[in-house]
Amino acid sequence: RLLETITATYSSYSPEALPKLEPYLRHSDPEIRAYALEAVVQLGHASGANLLRSVARSLADPHEAVAYLDAADYLE
Repeated sequence: RLLETITATYSSYSPEALPKLEPYLRHSDPEIRAYALEAVVQLGHASGANLLRSVARSLADPHEAVAYLDAADYLE
C-alpha cells in the first residue's frame, strides 16, 4: 500500500510532491526508503537535492547516506 502511495505521489512530476515524499525517505523500512529515494530521482527536480541531503544527515547507515548524496548530486 505504501509503495502505491509513493508511486501516486511522484507520478504527478510536480516539485510540490517532494514534501509528501519526505516521510517515506525517513521510514523505518529500508525498502520503503529505497523506493522513496527512487521516486525523488524520478521526479527529476533539482530542488529534491536539498531534501535528500537533509535526510542523508539523519540516516544511521553510512552507505545509505552516500546513496542519498549521490542521488542529490545527480539531481543537480
